Amino acid sequence: MQHAKCRDALDWSSHKTVKLELKGKTACILVCLWQSKVPAQANVELEVEFLVCVVTSEMQKFPWLSPNDCSLLTFSPPDCPLRIVAKQALRFMLQPLRCFHSARALPTHSSTMVKALICGGGNGAHVMAGIAAAQPDTEARVITLFADEAERWTANMAAGGFSIDVHSGSSVKTLTAKPSLVTKKPEEAMPGIQVILFAVPAFAHEQYLNALKPYVQPGTILVGIPGQAGFEFAVRGIWGDLAKKCTIMSFESLPWACRIKEFGKSAEVLGTKGTLLGAVQLGSPPPPADPTGMVQSVLGEFPKLITSGHLLGITLMATNGYLHPSIMYGRWKDWDGKPLDDNPLFYNGLDEPSAKVLSSASDEVVATAKAIMQQRNQVSL
Repeated sequence: MQHAKCRDALDWSSHKTVKLELKGKTACILVCLWQSKVPAQANVELEVEFLVCVVTSEMQKFPWLSPNDCSLLTFSPPDCPLRIVAKQALRFMLQPLRCFHSARALPTHSSTMVKALICGGGNGAHVMAGIAAAQPDTEARVITLFADEAERWTANMAAGGFSIDVHSGSSVKTLTAKPSLVTKKPEEAMPGIQVILFAVPAFAHEQYLNALKPYVQPGTILVGIPGQAGFEFAVRGIWGDLAKKCTIMSFESLPWACRIKEFGKSAEVLGTKGTLLGAVQLGSPPPPADPTGMVQSVLGEFPKLITSGHLLGITLMATNGYLHPSIMYGRWKDWDGKPLDDNPLFYNGLDEPSAKVLSSASDEVVATAKAIMQQRNQVSL
């Protein structure tokens, strides 16, 4: 028996579709023949650490299978002259069937330093810069395009250092790592960058996308954190064909409740989310490792990033887009224009009319998602 090891991207030009039983459910797997090193002949053993699973409509109940869900270590597909041997539990990166041509088997962790660029100068950007800089094998840089923020941040950090106080229950942990660079010049910020994280309001996305576009390399990961709603539409509209060469990720919110204590010097995390939901659209070429794993290495252990389904799902779950208008409409639709005796409350002032509007908006969003999935059964929302 010939024995071949494969740790690079697999070649999808030659493949067989086989079926694999996972906990009683059938998944369709594309078994790739790495033609340059593994001849397509009988009795070839291919050693891999991972495979890419292509989603079919019957797999919608499994938007993400973690390593703990896949205990199978070895299998010999029927009607296929390969024996697949995995060194550890298989991890499947699910992609829609129509996108299988651009999918690649990716290592779950990058073997080299991750270079991350944080975009923004506000509360989230400050905390993200400090936390990312404190992670092993991570270089954190910052670009902020607003006014003189980059100059002030750099000067304040040089004069007094940089720290992030992370609150967890009754304890506080202080991180003193600082970003390697804070600048307003994309040509300084971008060399070697693998992950770009947008921690700016949606109205600023266009400015950053236009500024960074000339310096973005194929295979780059672009993360909207938060990215809702419609982050991917802005990226594709401004970057054009370049967007297809990058992996786009969108998350539901910032990972923390946080605030700046002193600009360019210190910030604090008041609370950290346990999990953060997001979605991934792989580009071609793919990133050097699993994009979720790479972003997790930048943000640290928490929140746990959970990515599944289509990017449109994150857009549809942009709750502020229908929560805030519903409450505001209910509160002010009958206002007579006269000053109020007391300052109105927002969430605590929710009344029955607002609740009905909010419930109707929610029902409409759910119905929209169901209608899309009925017409495109390979899309998970």
